[in-house]
Amino acid sequence: MITLITPEEAKKLLNDKKNINILDVRTPKEFENGHLENANNLNFYDANFPERIEELPHDKKYLIYCHSVGRAFRTGELMEELGFREIIVVKGEIVK
Repeated sequence: MITLITPEEAKKLLNDKKNINILDVRTPKEFENGHLENANNLNFYDANFPERIEELPHDKKYLIYCHSVGRAFRTGELMEELGFREIIVVKGEIVK
């Protein structure tokens, strides 16, 4: 199940130091220009993106973000199809 949250809710969630894996699905150049601490960059546009997502542990909680919400939400849908259970997508820009 995908949970959509605002950037403000995401910041609060991350400040609470919950056990969460952060996925930044922007391009490496976007990632270099600023990203959340401890974020893992998986470029949505890479040809092997679906395989890289499938390799992730399915039993973890994931917070996914991009520039707005498009790539993050599509990643969440893919993860849901692959059997991931805890998927949180940020609807809006979290990194400025």
